[in-house]
Order: sequence, then structure tokens, then C-alpha cells
Amino acid sequence: MAARIENGIYVDIRRSDGRVHNAIVTGFNKETSFVSVEWFEDGETKGKEIALKILYDTNPTLRGTPEHDTTITVVPSKIATNGVLPRPQLKGVSNLPVRQPVDRKSFHQAPQPVPTPAPEPEKSNCKGVPKKTKANRKSLLVKPKNARGVAAVQPVTQPEVDEVEHTIVTTKRNRQSLPARQHVPDIRTKASTPTNGRKSSLPSYQDKIGQARAERRANHEEQKKMREHQMNIDPGNKNWQFLSMIREYQNKVDFKTLSISDLTSIDGRIIVCVRKRPMNKSEITGQEVEVVTIPNKDHIVIHRPDVKYDLTKSIDNQTFRFDCVFDENIDNDMVYRFTAKPLVNTLFDGGHATVFAYGQTGSGKTHTMGGEFRGKEQDASNGLYAFTAADVFRLLRSRQYKNMNLKVNCSFFELYGDRTFDLLAKGEKKYLRVLEDGKGKVNVVGLEEVPVEDESDVIKLIRSGSKNRFAGKTSANACSSRSHAIFQIILRTRDKKVHGKFSIVDLAGSERGADTTTSDAKTRLEGAAINTSLLALKECIRAMNAKQDRAPFRQSKLTLVLRDSFVHEKSRTCMIAMISPGLGSCEHTLNTLHYANRVKELGVEDGNITTKPMDAGEFLTLNNENDQECSQHTIETDINANEGIVLDKTLDLVDALAVYKNKFLELADMANQADYDMLEFATKMKKNLVGMKKEMYQMVDQMIEQVTDFESELIAERELLKR
Repeated sequence: MAARIENGIYVDIRRSDGRVHNAIVTGFNKETSFVSVEWFEDGETKGKEIALKILYDTNPTLRGTPEHDTTITVVPSKIATNGVLPRPQLKGVSNLPVRQPVDRKSFHQAPQPVPTPAPEPEKSNCKGVPKKTKANRKSLLVKPKNARGVAAVQPVTQPEVDEVEHTIVTTKRNRQSLPARQHVPDIRTKASTPTNGRKSSLPSYQDKIGQARAERRANHEEQKKMREHQMNIDPGNKNWQFLSMIREYQNKVDFKTLSISDLTSIDGRIIVCVRKRPMNKSEITGQEVEVVTIPNKDHIVIHRPDVKYDLTKSIDNQTFRFDCVFDENIDNDMVYRFTAKPLVNTLFDGGHATVFAYGQTGSGKTHTMGGEFRGKEQDASNGLYAFTAADVFRLLRSRQYKNMNLKVNCSFFELYGDRTFDLLAKGEKKYLRVLEDGKGKVNVVGLEEVPVEDESDVIKLIRSGSKNRFAGKTSANACSSRSHAIFQIILRTRDKKVHGKFSIVDLAGSERGADTTTSDAKTRLEGAAINTSLLALKECIRAMNAKQDRAPFRQSKLTLVLRDSFVHEKSRTCMIAMISPGLGSCEHTLNTLHYANRVKELGVEDGNITTKPMDAGEFLTLNNENDQECSQHTIETDINANEGIVLDKTLDLVDALAVYKNKFLELADMANQADYDMLEFATKMKKNLVGMKKEMYQMVDQMIEQVTDFESELIAERELLKR
């Protein structure tokens, strides 16, 4: 049989999981009868070797034409007159062995002919067909194929009793002794070959059973090896099944995480972001499974473990969508650029901005707001407090706000239960009272506002105040902050009026009542007060988004202190939801994301803006359809950033030239005098020229580099628009 297997043709292959798909033939080994195929799946090229017989079962049309065609020809002239068909003659085969019949009497007894009308010659050469005899079921039968009497010899089995059959009967004088039974399989194999060159693609029933049994055993062995491999990934982990399912999902995800090129101006009164912290030492030691996946810049997937009623383990992939999502590789500086920095201009525009971190105890709120911890010491220069203060002083010295003559004051206090304490007070903690005057303005009586001149003064205040916060031991954190810390940057005019206020709030960790049942009474009371204030904060955000006349800020001291952030017409708020990645914190993580998702839905003012997240399965088949849109977005962002830089450097160059222009005019006036000192003139001229050369050369060199980048970005944008 000649196989039509060539390199480059497409064939259907069957995978171990039952899937059938196309693949291209890349090689054929005639010695081993194995075919090499390749296909493209999950962004990579895969291949395997398949036995030729298995490939024929999947692709019946690939079978070649048989070399020998074994047929049986019935000669019309030799048909018996009594209507009984004679023994058929095989081409190229003599002395056809016939299996010994069981009933010899019925075998030699000729059946009664059935009277039939004379058939037309052009339709058939057979004049009569006898009825079925009661011969052995395994007798050799002939089925007519065409009008010429050519037939194929086929063994009769039980399912074929309804077909038209012709019994071959031999006369007594021509009967010969039958050969041995061992020759029958060879003859049946030759006789079962079809005459039209096509071989049936359906194997026998026994072959089907054997093939299915072999496939089941192979699949079982493959699954067993896979389970052993998955267990060896993290030996001793009791949740290895969840880990393998999550790893399998993550291996198929097209990750497009947040980068600095995605930085754009974020509009809206409410901004909601999510930050995932890395696995800590205790979670790694306890072999915790990470259940959080961040596929792109604004989506997050939580793999919630589930055990069904039959003890089958599975994961439920829940997807959420927010303005920004930060993974464990994002540092505090990047978080600040996307969260608090867009709100700094609100402070100079006479508004009130608020940034608060919300999340489970030990999820990284204080780390984000106050700065990174190096051992037990906190680096206050690397948190949102310090980054915001640095930007405030930078804008205060800029050309746009330089002439406003604003002064910067800072305050730092905490809310512990229903009490308020000043964290900057010297000595013992000072108890403060929160009161509302006749004009409806909320004042923290006794709160100290410290004037600051630069960011270094702010860092000192942060370090001093952070040491005075209330802390306690919880089930999630050995040193957990048990109070809400509020750091405020206040801009005041010359007449001491408040021009703008920026509040950065480090909220206490949210807790479930079930997690504090084993704690003492003090810890339970602290948790109840924390949850009450967080609920009041949520209600105020709802009222602010609905633009209601009255917000329920009196429900808690936290919202009462932040009253201006909710009722001021120029107020803007940013929420940073902090989550833990471990399996043990999965319920806390889902509660935090549901809270943040509710806040995000409240922040959508336009009903046409969609906030519905993508399905978890859509991340597995993402393509590059949006690459052109992302590229254009990146170029536009770079153009907007470089445009401001080029303009600022141009104005700086003009100012520097004006300074030297005045100096040279003074030297020109000096030279116009009759008795001027020429040595002094030459010394000053040389000094000014050297200084001008040094300063101008550096400025011009930087401007050339910046303008070159600006020009290339404009050209790239124009070419992209043409395409």
C-alpha cells in the first residue's frame, strides 16, 4: 500500500485530551513508520511524532491504492440452469479453501427454485436468485456488485443477515477435500479487500476495544506523571492541586502590566487603584498559594479555591476592573505617580484633595503611605507623604505659582476609637477635640500646624509622628496600626486663610468579626470602631458622588475631620485598595475588592462609561489588535510631556540671556565713561564671557537633545496617523 505522505501537507491529528485539529507534516521516517507533525498553539510552535497507522485512522483519505486487487468473477455462461450459483473463481487464486460446514445434509441439498420473471439482459446476467438456506452462518457468501457479475467475497457475521446474499453450493462430483483451518485467515484477509481500491476506515470491533483500552491506559499514565510533576513543583504543599491549576491559568495569560508609558492625566472626582503586595516571609515558609493574578494595567483576577460536594477541587476566577492595578514589582514612586500626583494641582487651584489607603491588616498600607521598612526602621523619604510634599514645594517654586506667595503648613494626628490625638505634640500625647463652629466649619481644637520650608522638614515630621501611633498585635500582623493616621499639607495665604488642603490618610486595617473572636475585649472594641468609621467613609463617598446637599460626615470622627473633602465643590478623592496575595487572605482580599468596586461604581458620573470587567477567559486569547492604539497612546503621552519640558527650558534660556544682557549693558555704560578702569573692565568682561559660555553651553546642549526627541516623536505620530 503506497502512503501519500509528503512534507508540507496538512493532516488531522488527535490529541491525548480528545481534541482533533490540523497540523503540518514535517517529516516521515519509513523505517519506524512514524510521521513528524507541527502546529501553532498558545503563542508557540509545538510538535510530536505519530504512528502511521494512527494517522490513517484519523485521515482515511491518505491511504494509497492497493497493489493487488483480489476480486471474484462469475462467468455468465457457467451459471447452472437450476438457478443455483456455481462456485466463484478467484483471480490469481486456485483451489479456494472453504470452511467445513456444520450441517452436511443441508449443505448438499439444493434449494427449491423460486419462479421469477425473466430479467432484462442489460440489467443482470443472473437468471434467478435462490432463497436463503439454513446453511452454516459462517459459509462463504457473494454479494453482487454490478450487472457484470463481479462480486467481492466477504465473511458473513451476525449483523449482516439482512443483506441480499447468494449461497455458493458445490456439486457432489466436484467436491474436494477441504484444507486445514489454519489457512482460512489468510484467504479471508485477501478476500475481504474491496474491489474499488478503498479500504474501510473503521477497524474491527476487537481492534476498537483494544485501541480504546490502550488510549485509556496511556491517558492514565500521562495524568499520573502530570500529577507527580505537579506535586514535585512544591513538595509537601497540601494545596498543590490549586497551585497547579493557577499556574496552568497563568501560563496561558498574555500579561500586559502597568508601565510608566501608561501614565496619563486621570480625570474624575474619584480614582480607585489596587496594589498587591509580595508574599512575605511567613507566607513563603508556610507554603501559601498565591491566588492573585494581574493580567494587565486595569484588571485583577482572584482565583478563589473551591471544593465541590464530591471533594473535587477547582478554582473560581473572579475578575475586577479599576483605574490602575499595581503588582508586587511596582515601587512607591510609581504608585505615587498614578494616585496622588494627579491631585496635587487641585491643592493649588483652591480645592481639597484626599488620598486614603484601605485594606486588610498587614496588606502594606503604612508601607505605601509612610515609606518602605528596612528592618524595623521606616524610610520616611520613600512614601506618599514625602513624595507629595516634594511635589508641592516644586510647584510652589515654579513660574506658575511663584507669585502667589503661599505658605506651607503641616499637621499630623490620629483617630483612635472616638478620640483624637496630636502626633506632633512634644511630650505626652495631647488629646484634641473636634468641634463645629457656627459657620459650619469643622475645627480640630488644639491641633498644631508646623510651618515647613522644604521636603526635609516634612520628612522629620513624618518620622517623629509615626513613632507615636497606637499599635497592637493582631492575627495578621505583630505590629499593626490600630488608629487612622491623617497627614495634612495646608496652603495658606498671607492673611492666614486656607487656600488648599491635601489630606493623606493611612486607615487602620479592616477586620472580620470572625477573626477577632479569640482576641481580648480591647482588640474587639478597636475592630468595631475601625469598621464603623470605614462604613461611614463609604457612605460619605456615595453622597459625594451623588452630589447630595448633605453628606453623613457626622457618623464618625474620621469623616467629620475630612468633612471638607466631601462637601467642597473642588474636592477630589483617590482610594488605594491594598490586598494580600496568599490563599489564607482570599476572603479578606475579595471583601476589599468588593468595597473598592462599589466605590469605583459610585465614581462613574457618565452612565455610558463601562466599568464591567473582562471575563477571566478573555485574557487567555488576547491578540495584538490594540497594539497600534497603544502605540499611538504612548506617543501622544510622550509628546505632551516633552512639550512642557521644551517650553520650560526655552523660558529658562530666555531668562539666562536676559541676565547676561543686563551685565553686558552695565559694562558698555562703564566703557562710555571717560576715566573708566580698563583693567577692571577687561576682568569683568572675561568673567561674564566665561560664565556665559559655561552656562549657555550646558543649557543649549540639553535643549538640543530634548528638542531632537520632541521632533522624532512628532514625526512618529504623523507616520502612525498616515498608516
